[in-house]
Amino acid sequence: MTEQRQIIIGTLLGKSFIVKLKGRNCFLTIPESLDINWINYKAIIIDPEKKAFIKDNKRFLWRSKCGEYWNQIYDEFYNKGQKTIKMSILDELRDIGLATWFLDKGRFIKNRLCLGTTAFREGNKTIAQYFNEVGMPCEIWPQRDTAKILFSDFGTKVFVDTIIRAVPQFMYYRISP
Repeated sequence: MTEQRQIIIGTLLGKSFIVKLKGRNCFLTIPESLDINWINYKAIIIDPEKKAFIKDNKRFLWRSKCGEYWNQIYDEFYNKGQKTIKMSILDELRDIGLATWFLDKGRFIKNRLCLGTTAFREGNKTIAQYFNEVGMPCEIWPQRDTAKILFSDFGTKVFVDTIIRAVPQFMYYRISP
């Protein structure tokens, strides 16, 4: 499993998405952020020749070139235009993929790690099953019309211990409750 593939999986589990255009190849979008360093960190691993660009005076955005590779990734992550999650994708995750997912869509709630999984409404059961099976106990935490994955104290410790060496130093501030 390449570092590039891990970053792609982690960022798609997080905030990023693939755009499918009629009659053209797909492309990956890393959405708007105030943190150009985090976007460029991921972008350089995905495509070393393409850096983030400014959307307005303060927000940054990154888009890949269109390509057949993104069509394949789209087929893995989307069903009828909706993001989906399969256990086979989760089984590929390593420390850098988990770190990317957390840094994109994670936070701490009362010292417990929480992953935003809004895009995977139907997939929350699969996600919770995965983490519970790999020894990171968690539960589905209902939130209005969606849910999140909330780890137990022990699950939080195991998750943080797993990702710590894969977190870029400039992002360390994010892994403390």
